[in-house]
Amino acid sequence: MNQKKVFLMVVILVMGASLLFSGLVKQESAKALFERAVYLQETRGDLEGAIEVFQKIVKDFPKEREIAAKAQLQIGLCLQKLGMSDAQKAFQAVLEKYPDQTEAVKIAREKLSLLLEAQSVIEDKAKELKIQKILSGREAAISGDISPDGKYLSFTDWDTGDLAIRELADGKSRRLTNKGSWLKSQEFALYSKWSPDGNQVLYSWYDPEGDTFDIYTVGLEEQKPRILYKNHDFGYIQPFDWHPDGKRMLIGFYEERGQTFVIGFLSVVDGNFRILKTFKRKFYQGHPWGFVISPDGRTIAFDDCRDQNPNNRDIFLLSSDGTYEEQLISHPSFDYVFDWTSDGKYLLFGSERTGVRGVWIVPVKGGQANGTPSLVKPNIGPAFPIGCTLRNQFYFGYNGSALNDVYVVKIDPLSGLVLESPKVEIRYSEGHNSYPDYSPDGKYLAYSFLRRIQPMNRSIRLYSLENGGIRELDHGSLELNYPQWRPDGKAITWEGTDSNGLEGIYEMDVNSEKISPLVQIEENEEFYSHRWAIDGQTLFYTKGNPRTKKSWIFALDLKTGLNEKLQGSPDDAKDIDISPDGRMLVFLNRGKKRSMRIIPISGGEPQELHNFETSGVTVITPAWSVDGKRIFFYSSSHPLNEEWNLWMYSLEEKRAQELNLKMANFRHLSVHPDGHHLSFSSFGFTTPNDEVWVMENFLPKIKDKK
Repeated sequence: MNQKKVFLMVVILVMGASLLFSGLVKQESAKALFERAVYLQETRGDLEGAIEVFQKIVKDFPKEREIAAKAQLQIGLCLQKLGMSDAQKAFQAVLEKYPDQTEAVKIAREKLSLLLEAQSVIEDKAKELKIQKILSGREAAISGDISPDGKYLSFTDWDTGDLAIRELADGKSRRLTNKGSWLKSQEFALYSKWSPDGNQVLYSWYDPEGDTFDIYTVGLEEQKPRILYKNHDFGYIQPFDWHPDGKRMLIGFYEERGQTFVIGFLSVVDGNFRILKTFKRKFYQGHPWGFVISPDGRTIAFDDCRDQNPNNRDIFLLSSDGTYEEQLISHPSFDYVFDWTSDGKYLLFGSERTGVRGVWIVPVKGGQANGTPSLVKPNIGPAFPIGCTLRNQFYFGYNGSALNDVYVVKIDPLSGLVLESPKVEIRYSEGHNSYPDYSPDGKYLAYSFLRRIQPMNRSIRLYSLENGGIRELDHGSLELNYPQWRPDGKAITWEGTDSNGLEGIYEMDVNSEKISPLVQIEENEEFYSHRWAIDGQTLFYTKGNPRTKKSWIFALDLKTGLNEKLQGSPDDAKDIDISPDGRMLVFLNRGKKRSMRIIPISGGEPQELHNFETSGVTVITPAWSVDGKRIFFYSSSHPLNEEWNLWMYSLEEKRAQELNLKMANFRHLSVHPDGHHLSFSSFGFTTPNDEVWVMENFLPKIKDKK
């Protein structure tokens, strides 16, 4: 056979195979393609890839009108999330090509209406709306406030913890308090608020002795802090807003073990406090938040969740005397308060109603909405409101230090040395993920997902290490932290709060998603850590009184129900882990001076392995190596808890060594069953900066009458 014939046969075979493969691809049903596109869209977060598959359905299956219409609708939704203008055309195509598909047409019409409304607002202001970043770094603390004239920004100087102000015009900063270094005192300022006349700043001040926040005020000139409210009863108090009369401040705090949230007015003249309203918590709803007082002093705007879905929040108005309450914004989305404009005619708020977070504005008159909300700026991200000036300059910020991710690093199981650079393991919802824990079979990572908007709330998600799939567990109305797999891999436990605000350790069956309480705490107690015995029948946990700072190790026997303190447990045990053979517990205290000790699970005399100094009361979770010969932990002496180092203690050599890995906010270790991989949460290799931005010329235009 000559070369030409051979070549011709090869070409024919290749073409035949190609046609066969093409035929097989086309045989894939529209339903299967739709499921694949939804997986790319929702699980992988690959919107561009999902659009390609949805477009293929529309092109190849025109006669399957129901699924083709759904695919066309999803194209528009994906384009909208990407912030692309073609979303409008995609929704319009649903109306024009599939008028008989009622459900898809209804949704497309609603989305198109919102886009057209938003577009008209944007076009009307395109030449004037101005948004710019004005500050980045440590002085851009989002817990500060902008002065009424827009001249100063108050912030916490984290070099010392003092309250400070920055003059935006010349960039110069100065402290209003002088507490000394972190070595001298662990006190610090938080959440400052300028008085209406701009002459003084009110702020909360952390008292490490009582583990509480007190309320102080300081003048801009005399700089002599004056205590207004000494807190003896509540761990946390938040100053929200000054009343326009300059004589009182609206503050809020929790009581009854977090089951109620109380707001009231604190007099800046004599320090007297008057309760305005108590919010009863019937289920976990993230509590009401964002309280801002209208410029005339008559109305307080705030956001709250009034149903079982914590992702739905609406905006309410409360009279400043507490006599009436009115719902201002009702929409099946996450809406949250920013601030009033200086004349009180408009309220700025954030909303996710278009699929992405944006800035919206609604006119208000007489304690009610005086028109429909309009979009000011789409896709603003997780912005925290700082305040609106008298010239209607709206300042907002981004919390860079909240950008936690789950990382994985490869290690040498014998030496513990880092073999490869850490990488972000979970790309979906980057910046929101922490508290990783490997499943016993090594196939999954359980982790905590945090919605980074006040009020924040967490959920537990499972990440497949085999295919990258993500599953969110239906936790109902529970707030949860620190997920831990049960040794049989059939359930996950966590420390959280139930629908009545009662703290405890809860267990969820992974298959049925049924939730069961394992242990709940008494009043004035707090959980710190928990781990399972290797047989899955005993739960070890630590709890104590945060006021006395004492805590112990307890053991709960699920078979007998016996729940008692571990014999020999010291009164400062906080963070624990159990050895792979199930015989020993390692534990750490919290505070500047750390002691790493071990104790038999049956109880006995603790033995100290290692002690070291670190900053603050940061949680340090120890983690045993798979062979049980080493214990991993992390440490830092930096006062700002920024750069942390990975360490390893060898039980054979009886010494600790620093490993070759430094990360910002290194936290929550979990060792993979293969012994070669270590998972943890971190900011990254450097701490992301906080940012402060300003938005101007956002008020709706008043059209000229013709």
